[in-house]
Amino acid sequence: NISNTHTSTSTSTSISTSTSTSTSSSVIAGDIITCKQDIVFVLDSSGSIGSENFAIAQSFVSNLVERLNFGMNNVHAAAMLFDSAVTLLTSFDGNKGNVINVVLDYMYPEGHTAGTATGVALNYVVDSILQPSNGYRGNGALVYIITDGKSLDMVDVAASRLHAVEGVDVISIGVTSAVNQDELAIIATDPSFVFLVESFSNLTNSLVEEVLTVPCVTFTSTSTTTSTSTSSSISTSTSSSTSTSTSSSISTSTSSSTSSSTSTSTSTSTSTSASTSSSSSSSTSSSSSTSTSTSSSTSTSSSTSTSSSTSTSTSSSSTTTTTTGEIVMNGAFELPVVEDGGFSLMVMGWETSDNAGVFRPKISNIMYSEPVPEGNQLLFLRGGSAQQTSNLKANQGDTIFISFYVGHRLDSPFNTLFFTITTPTGTVLLSGSVVESQVARGTFKFFTFSDVVIEPIFVSSVIVRMWTSSAQIGQANVDDVLVHVEKDGSSPAPTTTTTT
Repeated sequence: NISNTHTSTSTSTSISTSTSTSTSSSVIAGDIITCKQDIVFVLDSSGSIGSENFAIAQSFVSNLVERLNFGMNNVHAAAMLFDSAVTLLTSFDGNKGNVINVVLDYMYPEGHTAGTATGVALNYVVDSILQPSNGYRGNGALVYIITDGKSLDMVDVAASRLHAVEGVDVISIGVTSAVNQDELAIIATDPSFVFLVESFSNLTNSLVEEVLTVPCVTFTSTSTTTSTSTSSSISTSTSSSTSTSTSSSISTSTSSSTSSSTSTSTSTSTSTSASTSSSSSSSTSSSSSTSTSTSSSTSTSSSTSTSSSTSTSTSSSSTTTTTTGEIVMNGAFELPVVEDGGFSLMVMGWETSDNAGVFRPKISNIMYSEPVPEGNQLLFLRGGSAQQTSNLKANQGDTIFISFYVGHRLDSPFNTLFFTITTPTGTVLLSGSVVESQVARGTFKFFTFSDVVIEPIFVSSVIVRMWTSSAQIGQANVDDVLVHVEKDGSSPAPTTTTTT
């Protein structure tokens, strides 16, 4: 008997973990926002400049404005002219296009001979422009003054008054050799804030970039992406093999006479795990005996393999982009400030028709049974309209949203409110209306409307318009108008949502 047994076991375990984190930031060349977000442009329009040079100065201011990031919570700008008197072009406005238009649209008078009263101009900035009634937000300002000559009045007292306003920095830009450099230094709040150029032709884009970095500047078009990836792998393999072979041979020989003998040997092997072995032998001999031989062989092989693998991969990506979210200027209609119970037919940042404006409900009144949603003032529309052009950017597939409160006075019928958001060429991007049955008397109700831009266009600005029909008797009140865009069509289909 021959017996052979073999057992083999093998186990292998592997653990692998990999973590990768990358962060990238990029600054996109484009709009600039200064650290002081209220900016005043004071432009000399005296007779010594002339119409040709004045047009260059207008373009220079326009280029300054073009490089700034305007919006409700960003830059607002005011602009004025001065010679022997002052001319206000615009109070603080958060709409870039409006500011550029009022600066470029001014026509320099032919045969103009007025002198240069710089002190008068500086006092006007203090007493009028840097006031809440003209939209000043009180967080400091940058004042750019551009002049070509010596002032006819004293500037030191006026400059001291302007410097005393908290958070104000003054940048003086002198053009031609006729300017008084000592005067420019008195006007500026720091010697490094004085700029001198030989002629109006030197008011170039390079000077635009230079003066905009005074005294501080940050870029807002910034994209930051962070990506983290973790991979973990665990693998275990076990193999066991057992083989047993037994061979048994029994031989019996009987002899009785001379004879022929045949000997046969047979071997059989059975193996599991796809292994089979067989052997056969035969022999013949001449003998006086008979021999029988039997051989039996059994082989068993067992193999077991276990493999376990676990792999985990986690990827996290975060992208932050500073964009213009809410782009409606004076959407709460708090400017101009009117007295308790008073009203104004002029609304800062909005173009209004007759029968439209802002008003402040009296504290003790019967108009509403609940407070004004945002601030103290409301837009009223009684057959009139209000609109503004806003710097909203959108592409095909983006979703435009508008939201606002609508008020239904206790003491007045309700006039159906209509609104549209259109491109400057008239393409309607979003429109809707609110009717009397949707707003209970004496209350305000919040509405949100949205729609996807389906036109294959790029939108760089929109016109937001709200109005009521003159055919109806009554009025609608509006508060807290907000407009924004969600990119890439990630928003749902067009919806209208109302929430009290």
